[in-house]
Amino acid sequence: MVELKLQLVAQSILSFLGRPHLGRAVQGYLDILPLLKDLDFLGASICLLASHLKSLERGKINYIAGLDSRGFLFGPSLAQVLGLGCMLILKG
Repeated sequence: MVELKLQLVAQSILSFLGRPHLGRAVQGYLDILPLLKDLDFLGASICLLASHLKSLERGKINYIAGLDSRGFLFGPSLAQVLGLGCMLILKG
């Protein structure tokens, strides 16, 4: 089951050699937008992240911290699945 979820998530993430950013190419850009468009893909990614965190010592995790943009997208859903609070953190 985990292997199937990993395949779903991997298939939904687009990889590019570079992306223009402020006039220069960024190496190894990963586009997660297709992952967010499909509920099965998104659910699989949240499930995989939750499984990984549950395999760690659960008592040591009090909150999920979502760091800017991508963290805002995944943090609240992950926190809900784990039954934890979520803190959103802005960069600079």
